[in-house]
Amino acid sequence: MKKFCILLSTLLLLFAGSQEGTAQTTKYKHETDKYTIEFPNQFQQNTQYLETAVGTLLMNISAWASDENSNDSNLVYMLFDTDYPDSTIHSDKKDKLNIFFDGAINGAVNSSKGKLISQTEGTTGIYPHRIIEIEYQEGLAMIRMKMILVKNKSIIIQTITLKENYPNDSITRFFNSLRLK
Repeated sequence: MKKFCILLSTLLLLFAGSQEGTAQTTKYKHETDKYTIEFPNQFQQNTQYLETAVGTLLMNISAWASDENSNDSNLVYMLFDTDYPDSTIHSDKKDKLNIFFDGAINGAVNSSKGKLISQTEGTTGIYPHRIIEIEYQEGLAMIRMKMILVKNKSIIIQTITLKENYPNDSITRFFNSLRLK
């Protein structure tokens, strides 16, 4: 029951206001002109409009959530991608990267009502990223998130896991399956 409550609240939080999605009917590989990633099972795709300081942005969401019958170590696997106006943020604008990532991290922590546990800076290929861990649902679950800025596209991958299952090999596999083009 604890697993179901965390999953339900997570999905409501993340898909609130999203448009009707379409199921991916072939392999579990999600591919765009910018990246590929492999989900552990059939995933859903949705879009959601975000009101931001730079205007209304379209966020593409791809997600798979386990159910009560699943043996998966994680509750949710997600990928979000959003294009920002080139004039506002770009991976080449080194002086604006910390402000961009700090805002994204604070937004993730605040919207999840969680607690930031760790933050790591790095690069994926030539593009800057941040990896964060958030304690979620009053310590019942963990969110691991990797935020990458590819030119003016924000790509965020994340998993949500019960704390007793964190960390696990499935998280590593999912994160490592992301390939930028």
